[in-house]
Amino acid sequence: MIAVSIIIVYLLLIALGLFFIGYFFLRLISSIISNHYGAPYVPLEDELVECMLSMAQLHPGDVVYDLGCGDGRILFRAVADHQVIARGYEISYYPYLLCRLRMLGNPRLARQMTVERKDFFTSNISDARAVLLYQHPDVLKKLATKLRTELQPGSCIVSARYPLPGWKPEQEDTSGKYPLYMYRVGSAG
Repeated sequence: MIAVSIIIVYLLLIALGLFFIGYFFLRLISSIISNHYGAPYVPLEDELVECMLSMAQLHPGDVVYDLGCGDGRILFRAVADHQVIARGYEISYYPYLLCRLRMLGNPRLARQMTVERKDFFTSNISDARAVLLYQHPDVLKKLATKLRTELQPGSCIVSARYPLPGWKPEQEDTSGKYPLYMYRVGSAG
């Protein structure tokens, strides 16, 4: 009986070790991919997410995008609080898998969401009513033209921490950990 217990403990330790090796390998690969595409996975605090969604002035049925959606926290909150259709793109494996696991754990909200592991620069976002971002300034510089050409006039963009180069914000909020910038497509600036 003791021998069986020792074997079980040994196998559990091997399984646990393999799990952690896999986890750290996944995080390493995700980090490399994120750095290649321009921004690491850094989740936003709930109060910033709430403020971003408030600034976007969402209405039920609006189509909302989170470009670089990470674990999906903005998408989940948008669907839960504003009954929108939420779409997200995440290129990095680790946060994408976190988001998919959250979707499995909350199928009611997940029905209103689409999340793809895909480069958002190659995706069509022209149906967006609002685009929410937490991206590095280098990514925002490349993204500014895409947003200006693809989004319909009146569409809202909310960027956390960094402003969109060449755009004049319609509204700014500096009350949280990071400043938030709200832009409207087609407005002066």
